[in-house]
Amino acid sequence: MKKTKLFLGTLVLGLTLTIAPPLALADTYYTVKPGDSLWKIANSYNITLEQIRELNYLDSTLIFPGQSILVAKDVDRSKALEVSRGTSLAVTYHTVKPGDSLWKIAGSYGITVEQIKELNSLDSSLLSPGQTLLVTKDADRSKAVEVSRGTSRVEKILDYAKSLAGVPYRYGGQSPAGFDCSGYILYVFRNFGIELPRVAEDQFIGGRRVTEKEARPGDIVAFKNGNQIDHTGIYLGGGKFISATSNCGVEISSINGPYWSKRLLGFSRIMP
Repeated sequence: MKKTKLFLGTLVLGLTLTIAPPLALADTYYTVKPGDSLWKIANSYNITLEQIRELNYLDSTLIFPGQSILVAKDVDRSKALEVSRGTSLAVTYHTVKPGDSLWKIAGSYGITVEQIKELNSLDSSLLSPGQTLLVTKDADRSKAVEVSRGTSRVEKILDYAKSLAGVPYRYGGQSPAGFDCSGYILYVFRNFGIELPRVAEDQFIGGRRVTEKEARPGDIVAFKNGNQIDHTGIYLGGGKFISATSNCGVEISSINGPYWSKRLLGFSRIMP
């Protein structure tokens, strides 16, 4: 009889621990001030532009003074996400409804737009009502997605950037019909769900400055004319970068060449 009571007591305790709700912790919000940008806010809170947009379901980078921006979800939800990545999860699907977007769906399930695209082999963000999307899968696939974010993603971006070699230069251009330097970078990264500012200087200062020794493929490399940034490119590694130049259009160059070495300003990281 004592053993039975002990067993039941242990069972009840176990159930209580299992179903006990987590502690409620407040989310963190930031109130936009004049002169703020999403890039500036993201850097202040050590998160990415993508994460801010996902947390707030933003379709653009436009913000206004007084606007409240969510910059961090509560700790317990973050921990729950980390645990879910290491445990076996049931396959979950979402049926697209009118007005849905990848940003909205990703935020609802606590994942990224990129993860949804990888899980469903999507090449664009276009959706249609009634479409079925895979939003969670078993732990092994989740780990595979995490690994791919650190390697193949950059390789895909660089391969795509290099595939545009030879496209002519066009002032103000931001399409394969013709690019200027910042328009080329904007176009390349936008194809992978990464929205950057339009102006070369903003693209550079919006990222995190790194030294030449720390620079890695996918970073932004900037060049100056006097005290102003007048050219940016995508670093390929090994002293090489690709950019849209006024003389030759999109081409691969060396930061150590006689022209660029004198104008090299530095490197900036836009991807974690």
